[in-house]
Amino acid sequence: MDQFQYKTLLYDTALLSAKAALAASSNVTDFLSKREAYRIYGQSTVNKWIKSGLISASKTGESNSKCRLSRTELEAAEIADFRTQKE
Repeated sequence: MDQFQYKTLLYDTALLSAKAALAASSNVTDFLSKREAYRIYGQSTVNKWIKSGLISASKTGESNSKCRLSRTELEAAEIADFRTQKE
């Protein structure tokens, strides 16, 4: 790993940590509905991340309850996806 890759890795880690801390200390929930995630990241992208295991979908309650996705996992998947597309 070269110096640029280390710098990028540290930046991404700091960014995700700051977002997680902000979410923990405010009224922002860490979870989004699948529909909200589709709107922000695109349906095909979210489905690709779920299929590849970058993010996990969870349901609370019965089988007809909303599917929830972690905002932190989504943001990390977006960064990882962006980095792999640049290489």
